[in-house]
Amino acid sequence: MAVFDDYLSLVRRMSGLEFLPQAPEGWAELAKVLRARSKNQEHAGRIVSRFLEPGAPARCPTPGELAMMAKSVAVDPRLDRPELAPACEECAPFGGTHHYARNGVERCVCARGRTLRALDAARAGGVV
Repeated sequence: MAVFDDYLSLVRRMSGLEFLPQAPEGWAELAKVLRARSKNQEHAGRIVSRFLEPGAPARCPTPGELAMMAKSVAVDPRLDRPELAPACEECAPFGGTHHYARNGVERCVCARGRTLRALDAARAGGVV
């Protein structure tokens, strides 16, 4: 089990960003949120990395933004940003995620839709 200082070290990776916490308590709060919202230290590291990627805002996140990012980063690295097949003719008009079916709009049956359906099932089962 990782100790608090490990999470504090992870949030300090963001020290090159703008609008950093000025007080040590601010850094400690970010570390507390990271420890509470991540499933393990590897997951925590990938959460912090999202704020350091090219194109990400160059400012330190608030505790709330850090918590929101933790929800969007999959615990299983294989499910985090998976490679998706191109959208087919049926789902392309819906952003490559859904198509019209008899009962309304649902995941497409193409390779991309099957992957997305599997990800949905994994998230529903608590894997993500």
